[in-house]
Order: sequence, then structure tokens, then C-alpha cells
Amino acid sequence: MAVDQRLQSSDEGATSDVGDAELEALPDEQGRFDEQYVRQLRSESAQRRIRVRELEVEVAELRADRDQRVLVDAIGDRMADPEDLARFVDVEGLRGDDGRLDPERIVAAVDELLAARPHLRKHRSYGDAEQGARIGPPPVRGMGETLSEMLQIR
Repeated sequence: MAVDQRLQSSDEGATSDVGDAELEALPDEQGRFDEQYVRQLRSESAQRRIRVRELEVEVAELRADRDQRVLVDAIGDRMADPEDLARFVDVEGLRGDDGRLDPERIVAAVDELLAARPHLRKHRSYGDAEQGARIGPPPVRGMGETLSEMLQIR
């Protein structure tokens, strides 16, 4: 109805708020648009669909990065290979109601997995491994002095 009013006002020679581009975009008597205008609309639509696909890929990558950070923070250095969690646990089941990974669920799943499979736990070495080349004799432990110091005449 607003289109009809605009057309009538432009036909009467009155000033109209419709620009030249909009007049070309108006349908003809049979309800068809100008072929050039239709091509332009299709081109714009195709460009927007391409941009939407690009943005969807970007959003998926950002979500994957966020999920990876949440997993690394929740697992910490408790597992020898953090990828073992995905091998033995359904990671999608660790998501909350909002679709994001829930750190509490991850920690609980890691605890449960390490209880069932303790060999997946990260091993820590304690003490001095004492491997490699040494300069001089090793210290005698527990005596406080070396054998050469004990044999010296005082």
C-alpha cells in the first residue's frame, strides 16, 4: 500500500522520498522486477551466504580453541597424555546445559578415569636420578664427609 502511495505521488509530479534506485526496484505492471535489479539482489545474497559460511567456520574454530583451553586447564598436569581423556571418555557428555565444556564435569571424569586406569596418571620422578658423566667421586651420603677426607691425617 505504501508503494502505491509513493507511485501516485511520483506520477502526480509531487516530491517523493523514494530515490531513483528504489524506483527501479519497484515491480512493473505485471509484478516483475527489472532483470538487472534481480541479478544484483542475487549477487548480494550469494555474497552474504559466502560470508555467513566463513563466519560459521570462524566461530567453530573459536569454539574448538575455547574447548581446548578448558580441557587443558581442567586436566592440568594430572595425565601423562591429555588426549587419553578423549580416547576413554565421551567429551561431548562433559558439556553443560549451555553447550560449553563444564570444568567440574571434566575434573570428575579425569578423577574417575585415573581411578579406573592409574597407568594414565602422569608419573613424577622423585629424588636425584644421578645419570650422566660426573666430575670427581660421588659424595658419600649420610656421613657428611668423603672417604678421602676421613683418611687425611689431622
